[in-house]
Amino acid sequence: MKKQMTRETAAGFAVIALTVLALVLFGLGFSTGYYTYGQMNSVMVTVCYGAALLIECASLVCLKKFPKAVWPRLLTFLVTAALAFGALTLLGDRVEGIGICILTDYDSGHGGEEAIYFSLGSMLAALAAMVFNIIGAFGKDAGEETKLARSRKPALWGACAAVMLAVLIPSLILGGVFKTNAPAAGKTTVQAADGSSVAGTYKTTISGAETNLDILQDEQFQLGKLQGLMNVDSRLTLDLALTLNADGTYALTSDAYCMEAGKRAVIGDDTGLGMISIMKAEGTYTVNEDGTVTTSAAEHANFQLELDTYSSQMRSPAKYQLGDAEAADGTYDSAEYPAVLDAVPSTIWTVADGKITAYEKNTDVTGTYTVTISGAEVNLDILQDQQFQLGKLHGLMNVDSRLTLDLALTLNADGTYALTSDAYCVEAGKRAVIGDDTGLGMISIMKAEGTYTVNEDGTVTTSPAEHANFQLELDTYSSQMRSPAQYKLGDAEVADGTYDSADNPAVLDAVPETVWTLSGSSIAGYQVVAPEEAVEEPAATEAPAEPAAASAVITSDDGGTTMTLSADGTYQFDFAAYSISEKGTYTYEKGILTLTDKNGKTSVGEGDPIKLHYTYSDSDQLTGDYTIPADMLNFASAEAPAAEAPAAEPVVIASDDGGTEMTFNADGTYRFWFEAYSIEDVGTYTYENGVLTLTDKNGKTSVGEGDPIKLHYTYSDSEQLTGDYTIPADMLSFASAEAPAAEAPAAELVVVASDDGGTEMTFNADGTYRFWFEAYSIEDLGTYTYENGVLTLTDKNGKASVGEGDPIKLHYAYSDSDQLTGDYTIPAEALTFGAAAAPAEEAPATEAPAVEAPAAEPVVIASDDGGTEMTFNADGTYRFWFEAYSIEDLGTYTYENGVLTLTDKNGKASVGEGDPIKLHYAYSDSDQL
Repeated sequence: MKKQMTRETAAGFAVIALTVLALVLFGLGFSTGYYTYGQMNSVMVTVCYGAALLIECASLVCLKKFPKAVWPRLLTFLVTAALAFGALTLLGDRVEGIGICILTDYDSGHGGEEAIYFSLGSMLAALAAMVFNIIGAFGKDAGEETKLARSRKPALWGACAAVMLAVLIPSLILGGVFKTNAPAAGKTTVQAADGSSVAGTYKTTISGAETNLDILQDEQFQLGKLQGLMNVDSRLTLDLALTLNADGTYALTSDAYCMEAGKRAVIGDDTGLGMISIMKAEGTYTVNEDGTVTTSAAEHANFQLELDTYSSQMRSPAKYQLGDAEAADGTYDSAEYPAVLDAVPSTIWTVADGKITAYEKNTDVTGTYTVTISGAEVNLDILQDQQFQLGKLHGLMNVDSRLTLDLALTLNADGTYALTSDAYCVEAGKRAVIGDDTGLGMISIMKAEGTYTVNEDGTVTTSPAEHANFQLELDTYSSQMRSPAQYKLGDAEVADGTYDSADNPAVLDAVPETVWTLSGSSIAGYQVVAPEEAVEEPAATEAPAEPAAASAVITSDDGGTTMTLSADGTYQFDFAAYSISEKGTYTYEKGILTLTDKNGKTSVGEGDPIKLHYTYSDSDQLTGDYTIPADMLNFASAEAPAAEAPAAEPVVIASDDGGTEMTFNADGTYRFWFEAYSIEDVGTYTYENGVLTLTDKNGKTSVGEGDPIKLHYTYSDSEQLTGDYTIPADMLSFASAEAPAAEAPAAELVVVASDDGGTEMTFNADGTYRFWFEAYSIEDLGTYTYENGVLTLTDKNGKASVGEGDPIKLHYAYSDSDQLTGDYTIPAEALTFGAAAAPAEEAPATEAPAVEAPAAEPVVIASDDGGTEMTFNADGTYRFWFEAYSIEDLGTYTYENGVLTLTDKNGKASVGEGDPIKLHYAYSDSDQL
């Protein structure tokens, strides 16, 4: 028996060692952060491994005390069952990841590969322990054949079968139940807290007619925002139906339509109000402890839109949008149009007795959100100047797609966040590591922590980092990025090493306050919040001047709306309950307050206090009455500054090798620009007695002289980056341009109401007209001529409407519908626009010259997405500006015969036409911008 016991004991100790190894490898799998302990079946695996370890220890103790007994050997089969079930359960959790690792060159960039291989090692260790356990249990006796020895073998085999069946079958059933009903983030699924089922269908109908608009959210699960329309037209109605299935999935239907004479209007009926505007969405749900239900963001959605003659007028006011484009009639499925999913975010519902009583957007944003940014993935548009590193990488990433950045933002339930910004190079589809023969290996990782808040629009604002740690190590070739990427800690260049904010507080500056836009589990965008600039206090000896009032905010007499009157002569009317806002202009002269809205309609108030009745421009039903103290409008008027002469054009000179350029401005400032790496250096210069002196931000000077001037310039932050320039001396003699002559003011427009008062026609002095049907916010634009007593209007389709006589009788039909018309009686003299008087005869040469008029102001127009802007100057030049990347592009433009043509520095033209003009502009140095 001695040899038998020695073999059993040795096998037992091997089982203990291998089980401990399996537990350690399993725990290491969570250290990468790729998996989170508590999710999937991690608790069950831990229980199985721990049980196997404890039972095996108990078995060894019992074998020592009762060497001839059979029952201690039965424990070995419990060990086998626990190890087998633990390993198989872990395999079930990781089988997809293991398959991906085996079949592909998998690298998640977030420790996924390492986590999967740790798990695989844990499984193999558990299976090896199981083998040793079986070997030890069935070892042969070495001593004499005793009765106990003869009976042990069949007894052990019989016990093995019974124990394995008794343990494995219930364990498999328990594991299946555990996996199916695993709770998510502290919430229970499918059942309410009292154990009752919430499965079923819940409905509500929302309309102005039923006066239940208070339930309507900004988000009504459509591609349009309907609450404003529903407020002014009670015929618009919305049906919501939420079906909760027993398997934890939901189906949501949002159906918008019009009611007329108590019936639903359908496409083709004589009301013209028929419409199909239906969203159907699917996803999963959880039941919260308070009995409410949280639905996930839609995993699949389908939207169908069809608008009839009059309901089509709702398209623009309701802002039917699919991404940045207006939604036309048709069917949009999320499989083909992923933007449809954005209309159905995660939502918290209050439901009972088959009814939806309330719903609101889910502001629980806990979880981890990621994005990978690289030139190879063409998603550089999300990259900001601040990418939460101690270096500015966007310029490098723009010219080398191998440079990649992973951002991971984890939002915790306690209001804290953890942010990781990981920069690295990718070569041949793999992440380059330190020591690669490519020399591109790098470690450039920032880890930061702080707090966050959720904003009303669903975005998240993270505080400046409260603690941060930055690690930097650059290889042979990646080290060449150090200076161009401007790795800086305060004013010093960052060497390889680890920098913690506890020792180096300047590390915190790399992670400022930021607003994040999140979508699903991805980071869709982020914007750093610029810190407020400190305002210098005036000297103690000087009494600060009282600042002019910026605006006066007046609440209506019933408290439902507000009116903001600004010192610049503009006003804003706000009806907060329905998110309605309107802007216009006002005057306050001789005790009379006159407000003019976007349609030219005026509201007048007078007295002290002023009594004002205001009517919303798009609906006569929406009004506000205000009592305004007259002294609130005595805004201190600032004296207008004297007109300045237009600034001379800057002089731009390329370096002799063409790699950099220098811009000299007439105000004595210069700009050095290295386009390949987006490096900018600014400072001041003087040009006196033929000597050009440049002084950079550090006070270092570069001097050039001669004709042409020979200038050698060194970048202020790196002695290795220089530029040599040959500059004609006369280029720095900035000739001041003459101010253009003042233009005559535009002639007044003529507004004529139709004979029945339902529509109006506006004639502009530039030969354009506007037809306006206020009841439905319908606008129609075109051109007109008035010659020999005949008035001819031509709409956008080329269809003409003609009127003549005195007064002129005009019948006009809307360009998109012959059913919508207006009849007008127009006094003929109204269209003469008071011809401008002939200019006076020129004064003799002896008289003093006339004072020149100030230069016309430039026109600044933001792009449709608000990301860029275009400035048109009166001298025929333009400036394209992309603020996020400080990118500027200059050129010239012409506008003739309704065609706008822009010509950039390379001679490439961008053309736009129409009214309004639609212009697509491409940056001269990159077709992607």
